[in-house]
Amino acid sequence: MPATGRPTGYVLYWQLAELGVECAAGYREVLGAWIAESESEANWGAVFSDLKQRGLRAVQYVVSDDHAGMVKAIERHLQGAVWQRCQVHFLRNALSLCGRQQRPQVLRPMKAVTEAATREAARAALAVAIAELEKKAPRVARLLEEHGEEILGVYALPEAHRKRMRTTNMLERQNQESKRRTRVVRVFPHEQSCLRLVTVLPMETNREWMERMYLRMEEGPVSATETPAVAA
Repeated sequence: MPATGRPTGYVLYWQLAELGVECAAGYREVLGAWIAESESEANWGAVFSDLKQRGLRAVQYVVSDDHAGMVKAIERHLQGAVWQRCQVHFLRNALSLCGRQQRPQVLRPMKAVTEAATREAARAALAVAIAELEKKAPRVARLLEEHGEEILGVYALPEAHRKRMRTTNMLERQNQESKRRTRVVRVFPHEQSCLRLVTVLPMETNREWMERMYLRMEEGPVSATETPAVAA
């Protein structure tokens, strides 16, 4: 607070963003960007409520990281949707639980899980990975035993769609660029000025995305009813 008593500005703590894939056409779309001080259940709940008021309904598949606030909001506001824990985030979590020299031994059985052709094969590979790592990397084995099923939600999708829909990579790239831009400014006079900056990139990206198809939906819908999928 300066001597005049006027606030110095707002610092961007978190940008909450959503991406969607319209299953009827197979094009990606940026659904929106919001600013909040934390990724709490209440803040993510407000995002989902806003989207539903704008017409989002019957979501059947969501991929995100395992942030507790987000997961709880998904369970509450997107009931019935299959939740897929981002496999890249999960792999990073697993590698953080073992030493550098153990990482090749951890990556090999985990890759067998994520590259399996069917859910049944993935579950079998998961069981093998848990048994194999129980002595080599017990903390990783415990993570797989308690949370391994969370990375298998992608098997609800047609095989041709799984590689692109099993992670939040496309959203992470957007967030990284937004963070790079906001670090230059650091402090904003008000929330709207921050939003103006962070929404420029999503709008540009959205125009690019709508020019090319992301998923070929003739490979098969998520279910008999064609509905949206969301990356959070």
